[in-house]
Formats: sequence, structure tokens, C-alpha cells
Amino acid sequence: MGKFFYRVNDDGMSGDYIHDGDLVLISETQYVSPNEISAIASDLDISRILLRRVTTDGSVYILVPSNPEYELESREEILVVGKVIKKVI
Repeated sequence: MGKFFYRVNDDGMSGDYIHDGDLVLISETQYVSPNEISAIASDLDISRILLRRVTTDGSVYILVPSNPEYELESREEILVVGKVIKKVI
């Protein structure tokens, strides 16, 4: 699995000091633990990525932002692209 840089496109993880416009390094993987920040394809579209922590409630995935102004989001399926290794800029 490789690594790639991604320019963040929202403030959903601002509680982790990751803001809109920041550059993060992502390690490609399909398996991420709940305490790690996941890179998730938005609506199964790989061209737009969401950064969120992921938990489950039964068969439903819960996308958890660290910004209190963002709401939890429930999805029946997700595509995990990788996990955030670090913020670069």
C-alpha cells in the first residue's frame, strides 16, 4: 500500500487541528481503528475524500467529526481509502 498527499476540503476535523486547505499525508489502507482519522471516499466517490473517525452501531457506520459544529453522519456502507498519518501544512 502506498501513501499520498491530500488537500483537506472541510473543517470537520478542526478539533484535531486539521483545517480546510491543510495538506495531510494519507497511508492507503482499508482498515482503520476507531481512534485513527480515516480518509473516506465521499458517497463512494474517490474524487472527494472526507476525514472522519469511524465507529459502528450494528451494521451502520457512524462518521465522527472532531468539530462540534459538524453532525455525526450515518451510512450503511463506506469506502475507506486510508488513514491520516500527519498534517504537513
